[in-house]
Amino acid sequence: MRSVCLVVGLLVVAAPGFAQTSVQKQSSTQQPKLEIVTRQGDFYWVVETEPDGSRKGGWVSAQVPLERIDRTALKALPAVPSGPEEPPNAAIVNERLNRIEQALAVNQRPERDVTTQPTNSVQSTPVPQIAQPQRETSAPVQSPQSREGFWFNAGFGFGAAGCQTCFGRASGASGGLSLGGTVSDRLLFGVGTTGWYKSENGVAVNVGTLDARLRFYPVRTSGFNLTGGLGLGTMSLGVANVGTASEAGVGLMLGLGWDIRIASNVSLSPFYNGFAVRTTNADAYVDQIGLGITIH
Repeated sequence: MRSVCLVVGLLVVAAPGFAQTSVQKQSSTQQPKLEIVTRQGDFYWVVETEPDGSRKGGWVSAQVPLERIDRTALKALPAVPSGPEEPPNAAIVNERLNRIEQALAVNQRPERDVTTQPTNSVQSTPVPQIAQPQRETSAPVQSPQSREGFWFNAGFGFGAAGCQTCFGRASGASGGLSLGGTVSDRLLFGVGTTGWYKSENGVAVNVGTLDARLRFYPVRTSGFNLTGGLGLGTMSLGVANVGTASEAGVGLMLGLGWDIRIASNVSLSPFYNGFAVRTTNADAYVDQIGLGITIH
């Protein structure tokens, strides 16, 4: 009986030590836990958790098997502080650690490298720098009705002429030329001519002007324009086998038109002009309508 008690006593004394040795051996054989937290493109954000709770993380190519990752290249992650008033809860600690890991994963998002061979090491990827936008220096876009520099216009059409002492009006060919420079996008200045011609039964009549001219566009973005000119006016009358007589005086013209842009600096310009000539002995007025071409 005494021997049994002695054995039982030895077991009671040795049991705590044996249990502690078993626990220490079990804890010493625990291995760090490696897990994938998130993925960005062709890279994994992996976290290694030590038995003591410390963690390390880093970006790894998705082509590298989990067991072939170089764990020595992982970087230590900051520890989560615990509250002083109450003991930490495992679920709360894990949640905080996950938040930290997600934040680090976003801040350390890897640059995409073109590679065809897998690698065993963790990719060392700096935080990408955001490039500052460069100011474009492209040429300004021209307005569809922009006008600048030299301009030229030539038109041809139909005209009807009359005078104060005439009965009725005579029709004939009519047209004109003008050219000059651009004062602004709405005002052009230059010189121009207008003319009307009629020949019938051996009698030819010609009326025309040579004048200083302004062309005004009321709306900058529109092709509608008003034209006015003042200068020299001439009239001539020729009779076959007899001769030609001509007179000069004052010439005045007023008109309106519309530039229809067909190219960057070319327009078709339908127009109406009215011009008059007054000399010492005669007068004439002409209404003309036609189509011209304008180069800006």
